[in-house]
Amino acid sequence: MKKVILGLFVLGTVGLYAQVGIDTTSPEASLDIVAKNPTGSNTSVEGLLIPRVDRLRAQSMVDVPNSTLIYVNNSATGTLTGQTSNMDAVGFYYYDAPSLKWVKLIAGDLSNDAFIDNPVNTRVELGSKSTGTPRDPNTEFVIKDDGNVGIKTATPSQALHVAGNAKLDGNIFDGTNTIGATGEVLSIDGTKLKWIKTTAATPAVFAIFGDGYKVAWNDNNRNPTGTVIVLPPGKWIVLTNLLLTTPTNAPGTDQSIWVSMTWSNTSGGAKSSDIVGQYLVSGALTGPSRFGMLTGSIVINNDTGANKTYYLTKDKHVVYGSGYKPNIDRLGGRNFSENNIVAIPAN
Repeated sequence: MKKVILGLFVLGTVGLYAQVGIDTTSPEASLDIVAKNPTGSNTSVEGLLIPRVDRLRAQSMVDVPNSTLIYVNNSATGTLTGQTSNMDAVGFYYYDAPSLKWVKLIAGDLSNDAFIDNPVNTRVELGSKSTGTPRDPNTEFVIKDDGNVGIKTATPSQALHVAGNAKLDGNIFDGTNTIGATGEVLSIDGTKLKWIKTTAATPAVFAIFGDGYKVAWNDNNRNPTGTVIVLPPGKWIVLTNLLLTTPTNAPGTDQSIWVSMTWSNTSGGAKSSDIVGQYLVSGALTGPSRFGMLTGSIVINNDTGANKTYYLTKDKHVVYGSGYKPNIDRLGGRNFSENNIVAIPAN
């Protein structure tokens, strides 16, 4: 192989297999430039000076060979279009013939904290800390080839997998790209998250007890008890538990009292038209005990749009047993601790 040795300038044509040396008698590459003063405090300038042009000049070049290198010293001339569409600042650029564009040379971050390839685990990952020291366990930041991102995990199973706490100062958009409003929660709607409005729990309503009604054995009228319940709009299940007792006249073993009650729109009136389905709650007092319980539930639908008062009313009672004439003591009143009436929402 023939070697051509030059001083400061290369003149003429060098053979096809020639290596060119500048300030060296033994060039080691196609062009080998050796500094005249590689060490010491000499003040003369050493280096390779790349052609300097402005952006307009670079934009005007035609048939530029691939990998041509220039230094743009003025990016204010010309326009940021065509082959100079990347030329937005002063600096080194090389020509990329396949894309027909000048491409900026970027030194990049060569430290270990940059992303490094990990083809064995099909991911790229952050190499080390910003100081160049090894990353601590559970501080991983990786991007899998399938697009999954892992923070504090090297094996993300979803598009974003955070193995730890997360803080969000902005808004959360659901699967329909909607921001949640006050009172809404995120819920699954088919295959995606969606903000839905929650309904506050409706509290139970308790009856207000009156004095009750002393029912004579032969009184077959509807009797008011003085007990009421005020229901907000909606459908309610009214649960009733009342003590049945006689003042003194306990029934015999073959005697009993059957009592039925309902809710009315007026004191002592007929059953309310707001009742849905069965309208009575009933119970029995059976001898020889002086005590029994009346229990049951009635569904009331208040569709008025406002709170409505309903009145507890004795609907009827039946006495069984020859010669038995008992009275019922303070039916449906506040006097007995066993009495309890509560309405719970049914919708």
